Amino acid sequence: MKNHAHTILTFHLSKEERSIVRHRVSDLTAETVDVRAAERDIWNNTSIRQTICLAVCKTGEDHKKNCHTIRRIRNLIGESRPLIVVIKQDHIRKLKDFIKAGADDFITSPMTMDRFRPVFSFLLEMNITAGEATATPGDKSDIQRGSRRLLRRKPLGQKWLPRKKLGKGGWNTVWLVEDINSGRLAVAKVPCSRLLNIRILRTAAIMKKLGHHRNIAALLELVKHNGKFVLIQEYVPGLSLTDILKQPLSQGEKESYLMQLLHGVSHCHKYAILHRDIKPDNIIITGTGVLKLLDFGIARDLSWQSTSNSSEGTVEYMPPEQLEGISCIQSDIWSIGVILHIFATGTLPCCHLSGGHPSDILSASSITRPSELNPLISEWLQQVIMTCLQRDPNRRYGNGQVLLDELAAFYPVIKQAEQFPRAGYGLLPSLSAVVQNTRPKTRRIPGLAGISPPFSFLAQLKHAVSFAIPRRQP
Repeated sequence: MKNHAHTILTFHLSKEERSIVRHRVSDLTAETVDVRAAERDIWNNTSIRQTICLAVCKTGEDHKKNCHTIRRIRNLIGESRPLIVVIKQDHIRKLKDFIKAGADDFITSPMTMDRFRPVFSFLLEMNITAGEATATPGDKSDIQRGSRRLLRRKPLGQKWLPRKKLGKGGWNTVWLVEDINSGRLAVAKVPCSRLLNIRILRTAAIMKKLGHHRNIAALLELVKHNGKFVLIQEYVPGLSLTDILKQPLSQGEKESYLMQLLHGVSHCHKYAILHRDIKPDNIIITGTGVLKLLDFGIARDLSWQSTSNSSEGTVEYMPPEQLEGISCIQSDIWSIGVILHIFATGTLPCCHLSGGHPSDILSASSITRPSELNPLISEWLQQVIMTCLQRDPNRRYGNGQVLLDELAAFYPVIKQAEQFPRAGYGLLPSLSAVVQNTRPKTRRIPGLAGISPPFSFLAQLKHAVSFAIPRRQP
């Protein structure tokens, strides 16, 4: 067997499935090897084993044998190389066992080019680095107790040194890391378990597809550390929009933030990417006024992924269809409408009952028209907001670009983000209120004055009005 720069191993694939793999790598310097025909060479040839970049294994009917095969392949290719399993649709319930055995991702059979391309392309083309050091018994106990002690010991992927723990979510821990070679700072998202590898890989594939955009936090690298894939993302110093919304904001700054957000979201929609969690917590404003959209953890690539049976998201920013477990591109438009409503009135548009089931929240929700809180708002701006907040997604703007074009019809300059005024900190109205099933307390905050187009888009944010803002109860 000849040695190549890259080798892709296939296990138990049919002739048609092997042909799909070969066709996909035809333009790459990679060789596809069917292990059944060259098993002895693979296991005994160290130089070939060092060139392995990916393995694809098709499972059979015997579950124990499948897990044993996956473990054997993992031992062969090492910890860092990705392993994809091809499984039957009715075997998805056993996927957890396959991941525990060593699989990283899966494709449901029959394997087609359309299903294989998104997963395969990312895993093959992405520069996956990893620490290949063999874990000692002490290392394993550290993994079980959490990632903090482990991260203090050695860099992620032999490159990224953890400096500071930034936070912990429901499925990962976020670290500020530093490139030990260049000193560059980045953000690392370390999953709590290798069972979350699929989610990480899906997120990384989406971020790689989006590439580099001025208003989206970029993916720098994907590394594998002790069996877990770790996202290395662009570090964006600044404040979240939630923090900024604790102080008043000028109309120019609101206009800048809104338009930059729309530029980022339009870029996502151009590539059929649905974010599904657009909210102030996931938006960072840098010290120079540049907006960055973060956190694609529950995003979907609609070119090949389904959004059914999933109601993930943040309730206050979720549209009715997302609460019911079905999302579409227009679901992001609703979230933008919520943010625009906040910019225009200082409060959320929906009255959600706290602690309720999504179906109960859906039936109990009502949309507060901006003019009910601020009678001076222009009819045109109110129409834009209410179009974003239509319960029927087909009655909203079709995508981020359509909404951007709608605004640009009145304000051509907004299409050029570089012409936005510089935005600083500490200028926005409060976002502390979520309507609850209690008697609200009230206070005065900056409001709006009605100026219709073609004047500056949010020049209405000029005067003050009084309206009720419920405070969170202790």
